[in-house]
Amino acid sequence: MPRDYYEILGVSRSCDHGSLKKAHRKLARQYHPDINKGPNAQQRFNEIQEAYDVLSDDKKRQLYDQFGHAGGGASTSPPPGGPFGADDGGGFDFRVDGGPGGAAEIFEQFFGGAGRRGGGPRRPQVGRDIEQKIDIPFDFAVQGGALKVKQHGGSTQTIEVKIPKGIAHGAKLRVRGKGQVGPNNTGPGDLILQIHIAAHPYFRRQGNDLFIDVPISVVEAVSGTSIDVPTLTGTATVTIPPGTAGGRKLRLKGAGVEDARGRRGDLFTVITIDVPPDLSATDRRSFQELADRLPPARRNVAWNQP
Repeated sequence: MPRDYYEILGVSRSCDHGSLKKAHRKLARQYHPDINKGPNAQQRFNEIQEAYDVLSDDKKRQLYDQFGHAGGGASTSPPPGGPFGADDGGGFDFRVDGGPGGAAEIFEQFFGGAGRRGGGPRRPQVGRDIEQKIDIPFDFAVQGGALKVKQHGGSTQTIEVKIPKGIAHGAKLRVRGKGQVGPNNTGPGDLILQIHIAAHPYFRRQGNDLFIDVPISVVEAVSGTSIDVPTLTGTATVTIPPGTAGGRKLRLKGAGVEDARGRRGDLFTVITIDVPPDLSATDRRSFQELADRLPPARRNVAWNQP
C-alpha cells in the first residue's frame, strides 16, 4: 500500500495550509535530486511532490480524507473501469449517497462520472493553462508592487498581478484561475507569466548583485581618489586605492537587490581606465619618461618568461 500522505510530509491530519507548505518546502529542498545524490532521493522527492499536490488542494484533500488513496490520489487519469481499476467499482458503489457533497458528486467533479459503476469518458478537471511573457521595468522588478497585465488567450481581460520585490529575469508567476475555462464549463486553468526585465541604463544584475562600470583617469588610477557612484537609493562614496588596475571590482556590501525573502546582494564598481586619445607631445614625453623608470608591465606573464 502507498504511504499515507500526511506521514510522508510529517504533518498532522488537522494541519493548516501554512504548516503544510512549510513542511513541503523543507523536504523538497532536502530531497531535490539536484542537491541530494542519494539512491532514493528522486523517488522520495516524487513521493513528497505527490503528497503535497493532493493535500494542498482543498477538494483533493477532502476526497483523500474520506477515501484514502482510493479516492484522493494525485493522478486524474483512472484506469479502465473507474478509478479503482475494476468494472464493479473495486467494491464501492458510488451511486449511493448522491446528495450534495456526497461521494458521487465529489467523484464526478474530479473524474467526470468515472467513479460510478461502469465508468465513462473523463472530463478534464480544469481548463488549459495560458503562458504569457510580460515586460517590466528594471526599477519595478527591484521594488515590486501591483501591476496591471492584459491577459491574452480565450477572452482578453486586464488583471492586477502582485510582483514580488527582487523578482529575477526569466522567473515565472502562476496566477490561479486565470487560464482558459475547460470544456462543459469546468474550472479554468492558470495564467503563467514569464518575467522579462528591461535593461537598466548603467546597472547590470546577476542574481541579487549589481555591477556598474566606473571610469577613472590614469592619474586617479596611479594616485588613488574618492568618487561618488549611483546606487539604487541614491549615491555612495567609493575609495579608489593608489595603483588600481582596470577591471578591479570594489564592493559596496548590501547595496544590491533585496528579494522577497529578505536576501540582499552587493553593488560592485568595476573600474575602467580612461586613456585620453589626444595627449599633447609634451604630455606623451612625460608619460614616456615615467615609463622608462618603471619596470616592464609584462614582466611576470607566463608567456614572456625565458
